[in-house]
Amino acid sequence: MPITFNCKGKGCINFLAAKNIIHKVSKKLRKNWQTVEALDVLHEAISIQPDNVKLYVEIGVCKISLGEFSEARDWLHQALEIEPASLYAFNLIGKSFLCEKNTDFARFWLRRTLDINPKDISANQYIARCFYEERDLLAAENWALRTLEIDPQNVYCYNLLGLIYYENSDLDSAKDYYERALTIHPENWTAKRMVEDIARELAAS
Repeated sequence: MPITFNCKGKGCINFLAAKNIIHKVSKKLRKNWQTVEALDVLHEAISIQPDNVKLYVEIGVCKISLGEFSEARDWLHQALEIEPASLYAFNLIGKSFLCEKNTDFARFWLRRTLDINPKDISANQYIARCFYEERDLLAAENWALRTLEIDPQNVYCYNLLGLIYYENSDLDSAKDYYERALTIHPENWTAKRMVEDIARELAAS
């Protein structure tokens, strides 16, 4: 069900800005598939707070979710002009390139994050995905397992490992990792579908 957002005008946006929650409002709208509405809020907010790096980063997230990767990078580079070492911006620029299957550029930006924080979860999980997209499944597996050592609740990597083992015809391991993903996030529909598909394949074998 769409969320009704009735906060209009600079007074209301200023109030949200003072509470430092505009990006949270945007995230809630975005998670409810109201990304365009989220962007409207963010653009109005930036006209009031042009130096709020969180707003630029959140616009980048919205643009990526809409598949507008080049525009996302434009906004994220503006975030870096305000905060040159923003790990959020580095990771999102990397993610935008990964979405375009440009793993070299993706890895370049993700490595910038890891140079600052080697245990950054997002950078590590996306590098694992880079290796997967390059069909280096062993490297992808190793990097995903490494990420799980940092973050044992990382559903992204459980899903990725499930996919890797599935493609390697290791159905038991694939099912195990997808089930672990479901234990953490029961509404993970990708994992749920794969567990059901694999169970059918195992029963037929």
